[in-house]
Amino acid sequence: MHRLTARLKLTLLALSLCAALPAQAEPSPQTLVVVVHPDNPVNALSASEVRKIYLGKMQLYPGLDIRINTLDLPQDHPWFERFYQDLVNMSPAQVSRYRAGFLFSGKGRVPRTEDTPEQLLDVLLSHKDAIAYVQADSAPEGARIVYRFRP
Repeated sequence: MHRLTARLKLTLLALSLCAALPAQAEPSPQTLVVVVHPDNPVNALSASEVRKIYLGKMQLYPGLDIRINTLDLPQDHPWFERFYQDLVNMSPAQVSRYRAGFLFSGKGRVPRTEDTPEQLLDVLLSHKDAIAYVQADSAPEGARIVYRFRP
């Protein structure tokens, strides 16, 4: 009987801990997400694929013959810093140095920079090949979320 009571207590404790965990289905409003145009056939990207895209190492969407139109924000925008810190653990200055070397070598392309999130989203919604990062609460209706950062 004592074993049964102890096992029941452990089970109830485990269930209460699981209930306290946040659901993974919807990102929090402040979580960054990567989005594509609604008509883009890409449904999901891995963290590795997003890294390659934003570091200029991937020019075509995986498995497709569609050139990637990568959109970015200015280095002084708070989303830029969070995005690159979370994605590749790089500061804005490190991203800038990396891109300078990359451009000099001629091995890839850097993302197109838009001044504001609103401009970035306007370009995203007018180019089927575009990809961008935004806060989850700023993702435009219809845009497809292809990657979610963990909160």
